[in-house]
Amino acid sequence: MRWVRLCTYGFLSLLFISLLNESHQLSTATIPPVGKFFSPSKGYWQNSRAEKLDFSVNENIAIKDASILLDERLVPHVFANSKEDLHFLQGYITAQHRLWQMDFQTLAAAGRLTEVLGRGASGLFL
Repeated sequence: MRWVRLCTYGFLSLLFISLLNESHQLSTATIPPVGKFFSPSKGYWQNSRAEKLDFSVNENIAIKDASILLDERLVPHVFANSKEDLHFLQGYITAQHRLWQMDFQTLAAAGRLTEVLGRGASGLFL
């Protein structure tokens, strides 16, 4: 009796998972796959965890008397005594936060966004 119950619940679970991971057509509307939205690793819930933000600067970098302070909106404020340190830290914090954006912009300028976003992005940014 236990095996029958186990197999029944296993089958129902697999059926439920497969139904949630496929889109379904109603009379005039299409219901998107809801299971992907609730996926704990790739869906909405991955944004619910607060990630530890690390804004430390590598100790091997020779910077004299400079600091980065973050306000309540996580906007970085760079303080330094020399222009070289100021510009270096500004580039460092920009690369730490916006490296994806800089890469995205270089791909967009070169007309190569489809390498990352797929064929659907070919006419998106014209």
